[in-house]
Amino acid sequence: MKKLRKMKVINWHYFDEDEISFGSATMLSGHSGAGKSTLLDALQYIFIGSQTQARFNAAATQEARRTLLHYLRGKIKAEGVQYLRADEFTSYIVLEFYDDIKKVSFLAGYVVDVFRDDSLQEEFFLLDRRALSEVEFRGEDGALYTREAFHRRYAHGSSVFETGKKQWQRRLMNRLGQLSARFLPAFSRALAFRPINQVRDFIYEYILLPRDLKLDVLREVFYSYQKFERDLQGLRAQKRELETLQEHYDSFCKWRDTACEQEFVLLSYRHMREAEKLDAGRTQKESCRERVDELQVRMHEQERLSERRNLEQQEAYAAWQGNDTKRRRDELLAAQKECEEKQRALRASHRRLQQGLLRESEQIAALAAYPAGEFYALPEGSAASLGELSQVLTHVAEDGVQSEKIGQLQGELRNGGALLAEIGAGMQRGALLLEQEQTAAGARQEELRAEIEGLKRRQRKYRPEMTRLKELLE
Repeated sequence: MKKLRKMKVINWHYFDEDEISFGSATMLSGHSGAGKSTLLDALQYIFIGSQTQARFNAAATQEARRTLLHYLRGKIKAEGVQYLRADEFTSYIVLEFYDDIKKVSFLAGYVVDVFRDDSLQEEFFLLDRRALSEVEFRGEDGALYTREAFHRRYAHGSSVFETGKKQWQRRLMNRLGQLSARFLPAFSRALAFRPINQVRDFIYEYILLPRDLKLDVLREVFYSYQKFERDLQGLRAQKRELETLQEHYDSFCKWRDTACEQEFVLLSYRHMREAEKLDAGRTQKESCRERVDELQVRMHEQERLSERRNLEQQEAYAAWQGNDTKRRRDELLAAQKECEEKQRALRASHRRLQQGLLRESEQIAALAAYPAGEFYALPEGSAASLGELSQVLTHVAEDGVQSEKIGQLQGELRNGGALLAEIGAGMQRGALLLEQEQTAAGARQEELRAEIEGLKRRQRKYRPEMTRLKELLE
């Protein structure tokens, strides 16, 4: 905002050289003829810059009306004296403004040289970043600077000097903050008024600008009003539609949140079921692996025992074939003693073998009752074969096995061994499938955990029944 702070007038009517200060609100008071209108007309002429547009002392009678020359010469009513200043002279009107945004002062002024023939050489000026106290209007000899001397002294930098009225008005309005062109006539009419008798006449004469009545403009305004009325009705209809859409959207958000809560509950339940299946699969895998390892160890033990027996028989037969009678007798006695020791060892081994066969018979019977799982099931008909194998092992573990049935029992044991090998291979495949399923279940568990974390990050406030269901699931 630009604020008027000071005003300096030199050779303006009764004022030879005076400076007036202004505040935020200033009242000019005084008796008639004290110079109130004189100062207001000086202020008006700075803004208007035209003798034809300025309305000097409009409140006075027709005989007391003043002109610019009257103010410059100092017209008086004394007898024999018409003007205070009759010779050539220079007059100044200078206003000091303060820009409270830029925090700088600037001057707007008027300088005029008046000659004896009443001709005028006038000029308006703007001095940026200057205050009244920083500008000199007199030379060293005390005489006022003429218009030309003042121009030469200060017409440099950002200073502006104008002689044209329209150019000056544009310059001043722009410097005062891009004021509208309507400001000047309104300012002139507002300053120059007579005492108020009728408010209506005052407004029409001094406030409102005269304008011609234009029917075309009124017709366009009326049509525009009708158009705006129709647009307003359309906007009201659109507002109602938007309110309906807002209600639908709120309902959609409510149902969407409910669906998300239900989806969260379902995913949590599915995750729990998958975790249970994964744990059961791991347990079943460990059980199968233990059974397969145990059966493989027993098969290796049986194979080593059979090989050792065959080797001993071959060595005994070779020793019997290569000795003479005495040596054979000694060897036979030694062999007899050794045979008795081996017989005792064989009986002990036989008892251990019987116990081992009985244990294997029980384990094979338990294997025959092995339940079918998701990843492995016994081949069709193998349960009956395992039961028969268990009975064969139980029969072999008995003491009264007939020699003629040994071949048949060996065949049945070979078949049982092949069946066990097939079952072992099937369990290994089941273990491999279980590992694959376990890997897939782990990946699915990570996906579900990521989805649950995503749902948790949404930070929805669940209803009480959904919260209780979530606590039960957790």
